[in-house]
Amino acid sequence: MPRFRLIMFTVIAPIALSACHGKTEDAAKGAQATTAPAAANKPAKKDGGLFGLFGGNAATDEPAQAPELGEFKIATVTLGSSVDNENNVVAGKTVFTPREPIYAAVLSTGTHQGLKISAKWTTADGQLIADTEQTLVPASATITTFSVRNPGGWPAGKYQVAISIDRHPMETRSFEVR
Repeated sequence: MPRFRLIMFTVIAPIALSACHGKTEDAAKGAQATTAPAAANKPAKKDGGLFGLFGGNAATDEPAQAPELGEFKIATVTLGSSVDNENNVVAGKTVFTPREPIYAAVLSTGTHQGLKISAKWTTADGQLIADTEQTLVPASATITTFSVRNPGGWPAGKYQVAISIDRHPMETRSFEVR
């Protein structure tokens, strides 16, 4: 029996050490890549150790870092009930009638190699109405337009739309239906 333990130790120990060494190098490489937008969407993982037996694989409690935007930024978010030929809101407003469509025109400036811009529409108490996303590779000032419609009519009340970049909230606008 002692010989079996010795054989297992000589077989498993180098594997365990190399696995730990590889994880350390991977963690160092991952730390350098945390500024990339794709890495910002995923929470960091704890080291699972040998075969996941030591430590845990649960996500850490730290929030993911905001994406690196460079010169790209959101300049304005305008709500309205109609858009022009360039998809810009014709007249900004925050109070709508029940049967109106609701548009959010997001004017952004600067360039970026690629990101996702999204609009999450909710009621005042947080109930989700719609969540849409568009891929954007801006080379100059850009208007990205989102809209929601309710053919049966919007219930009276307060609402909001949150504009996010790579799922990180950037701007929020409140509006009301009367």
